[in-house]
Amino acid sequence: CVASALGELAGVPRVLGEGAACEGRRSIAPRPRCDAAVMMRHVGTVRPLVEACWQPILASLQVLLLAVTDTAVLHELLVAYSAFTQTCAVLQLVGPRDRALAPLCKTALPGGDGPQEALGAHHLAISSCLLALTFELAAVLADSWPMLLDALQRLDAALVERNLLPGSQPTPPPAAQPGSGAQGGEAELRLLRFSLDSLFTQTAAL
Repeated sequence: CVASALGELAGVPRVLGEGAACEGRRSIAPRPRCDAAVMMRHVGTVRPLVEACWQPILASLQVLLLAVTDTAVLHELLVAYSAFTQTCAVLQLVGPRDRALAPLCKTALPGGDGPQEALGAHHLAISSCLLALTFELAAVLADSWPMLLDALQRLDAALVERNLLPGSQPTPPPAAQPGSGAQGGEAELRLLRFSLDSLFTQTAAL
């Protein structure tokens, strides 16, 4: 995938899946992270490519984001999506970065405007991706915070409706096992509660 390849050339760390930090141990980065040596070696290639191609890359990723129904495929798509968003951030390309974040904010909850419908695996995965990117990029979001806060407040409301109140998950829950069904969904919701509370606590110090 082009998006993942650009992320590797930019030296950005994985925030989802294998090789990523455990969600229960995430902390706000002082700046978008990357391997400086890798970035300096490839920045002359990566920056022109991203500047020239970010619109078609994002358009393709966003079409897939709406079309994919298989959870495993969605996970790999979000790994690529997050890598591209991080690449835009470390290159200080604010417009492309925010254009990448916006669809995640809109699709993290059903309908994009409230928690009334059931939260499916699709929404949980996107919400997890959005939270991971917020931890990673929080220190540089500046005028983009309102867009993120709106989505995070809607997520908070959805969790409250499921009796997962702020502070109700003081420690990260055990990771859900593949094929764990409804119990796995409950574990993911509890992990979102823990991560959201942790994010709000840490951003108070920004």
